[in-house]
Amino acid sequence: MTSINTTFNPDAEIIKLVETAEKNVVEIVIVNHDEEVTSVLTWDFNENIERRMFQMKKRSEDQVGQHIVKGMNYKMNYYIDQYYLTDLLTNLPIM
Repeated sequence: MTSINTTFNPDAEIIKLVETAEKNVVEIVIVNHDEEVTSVLTWDFNENIERRMFQMKKRSEDQVGQHIVKGMNYKMNYYIDQYYLTDLLTNLPIM
């Protein structure tokens, strides 16, 4: 186990840690219940730095949850909600 040098908002809850295809890089799924925002923080434990942050606000009309699925071939993972499949390496929607 290793430590992370960051501070989270007191309203934030870490709900999941997802490994990536890259060694010592993890994606941390954080939900801010007050603001209804889901964040995916990509953290590099070798450098102890944030690589990128992806955030999505929950919409009241959503019928499907928000999920992280595992990537392949040295890519980061994918964020899936009702509307988009987003590549967490580039934070760009794929479809």
